Amino acid sequence: ALVLTISIILSTFTGLFASAGSQDVWDGTTAEGFASGTGTAGDPYIIENGAQLRYLISLGDATAGKFYKLAADIYLNDTTVANWYTQSGLNEWPLLSATDATTAFKGTFYGDGHIVHGLYVEEVKAHSNNDARDVAEAAGLFPVLAGGATIDAVGVENAYVKITNACTDA
Repeated sequence: ALVLTISIILSTFTGLFASAGSQDVWDGTTAEGFASGTGTAGDPYIIENGAQLRYLISLGDATAGKFYKLAADIYLNDTTVANWYTQSGLNEWPLLSATDATTAFKGTFYGDGHIVHGLYVEEVKAHSNNDARDVAEAAGLFPVLAGGATIDAVGVENAYVKITNACTDA
């Protein structure tokens, strides 16, 4: 009985410390839809993985008036290794234009207490000081919010965001 009790306790602790190694890590692709739901308050679109979350970010204006719910913790990258953000082959989260309102999330997102792990953005912008183009970009889980967007009860852990603006005189 003592051995069985110890075995149960150890298996309980193993489950408590589960890492991305035992989870599905996003493969960097974009889904073509959501797991389920119709996007209404009573039947929100359900997001179960990184590909579906990336799909949501790609929708921009189409999110206005729609409802979304996270159904699981999401692992965008495996963060179980020390200095995970220095590894090769990481899945990068997109930057969006901070000045183009059509890229903004405008819906309601219920995180349902879940966590997004391993958000990774690293971008180097090289341009001339004489370059008149707009280089304003936004980074984050939801890079741009507008139109009464609501983000509720979602955590972000082990995120790495680094934007470098390298300007030269031409």
